[in-house]
Amino acid sequence: MNITLGECSIYDKKVAAEWNGIYRTNPLLNFFASYDFNHLFIQYFHKSKSRRSMKPVIISAVDEKRGTLMFLPLAKSHGHYYMLWERSSVPYCDAVYRSDITKEELDYIFDHLSEVLGNETIYFTKMSEVSAFTEYLHERFTPYKKKNYGAIELLRTYGYTYKLINKECRENIEEASERINNEGLVYRTDIYFEKALPSRAVADINMIIHGEKQSLFSKMKSSSRSRNSAVIKSVKKGMSSIAVISYIDDYPVACLYGFMRGKTLSVISLSSTRYGVSYSSKHLIVSDLIKYCTDKLKLEWIDFCRLDDNIKNDFQSKKRYVYNFEIKL
Repeated sequence: MNITLGECSIYDKKVAAEWNGIYRTNPLLNFFASYDFNHLFIQYFHKSKSRRSMKPVIISAVDEKRGTLMFLPLAKSHGHYYMLWERSSVPYCDAVYRSDITKEELDYIFDHLSEVLGNETIYFTKMSEVSAFTEYLHERFTPYKKKNYGAIELLRTYGYTYKLINKECRENIEEASERINNEGLVYRTDIYFEKALPSRAVADINMIIHGEKQSLFSKMKSSSRSRNSAVIKSVKKGMSSIAVISYIDDYPVACLYGFMRGKTLSVISLSSTRYGVSYSSKHLIVSDLIKYCTDKLKLEWIDFCRLDDNIKNDFQSKKRYVYNFEIKL
């Protein structure tokens, strides 16, 4: 087997072409494995204080006859290696691998990784179960941790899907809607699907996430995080993203955003204002999202990823897990 392992640059045009080709032809890869996102992520990598001690390291595995088999996006810190997106809001980590990569090729890559990285430890964290690479890790290694991310299957119509939601949660949604109507309030939801966000939407999202009453210093910190976040920039640009903001009488009460690949949407942020909490705004906006993704986008799954356990318990119809592995080379 003639496979060459080595470090490469994401700014290399050949790497970009190979990466895009692998991503385009492997439907199991999520949005965060795309070249465009990783290019942006590395650009802003050291803007985050938590990553300033880390160095991005991209490993390529190239077969003499078959071409590039895989890119492994890592970050090195204090002699150990982590997944590139370990210290970020990215919910899933993965290798960028060809859909036809074989077990024998993966065995060769792992058997020879130490020749490039040394006899170090790699922490494969937040590894999605919906990944052939994670399946391979399970076959060869034992995870030391797993966490439920949860998902809801989207059926033919919103009416059918709605029945999958926890009964108490459905009652809560209906009571909140009735209360809004009885009080003569106007509730609406603005949805931005693969669209660049207007400045008003960006301001409303920032206010909902970072708090209604902030000091000038807090606002400056929030603004800095927003400017330097590859995730937020991707949402603002509408890169395979969906952003939803709900309002009561034109006052923003909740927002969420996530990214789509294929027939699955991964929701990675959900927030509410204090005013919105009294109207169950988180539950209302998730219900609105489910309706839109079912009836308009015809998706098959919504992953709840990093959302709190209460939301997962209320809405999930299937438990999905991410796994952490510690591998000594």
